[in-house]
Amino acid sequence: MVLADIENRLGNTESAISILQKLSKKPDFQIRASLKLTELYYQSGLYQEGISELNSVLKNDRLDEDALQLAIKGHISLNQKEEAINKLRLLNGLWQQNPGKLLRLSRLQQQIQEVIPY
Repeated sequence: MVLADIENRLGNTESAISILQKLSKKPDFQIRASLKLTELYYQSGLYQEGISELNSVLKNDRLDEDALQLAIKGHISLNQKEEAINKLRLLNGLWQQNPGKLLRLSRLQQQIQEVIPY
């Protein structure tokens, strides 16, 4: 994954994406590579691709907090309010007893309201 970071810093986003796509298929690197890959997709404006990548992570662990947070941000960027709210509810259940995480949850809720009003 270091090589992907270097390629990205050098402006070779496509090369970094290619490296991470390969790593995301290897069990030992799947989650970390998929999260990094999603961040690159988002930086490139490829939100749907990022969400698809996260869906593979969430298929194996539907309560992965990092994947849920990234998915919410992607759904907000695509104005997919219902999908964002559904994942927000999962995080709410996971973070109910953690004040710091509840603050982050509150910020995500505000983003949904600001970007996708009723």
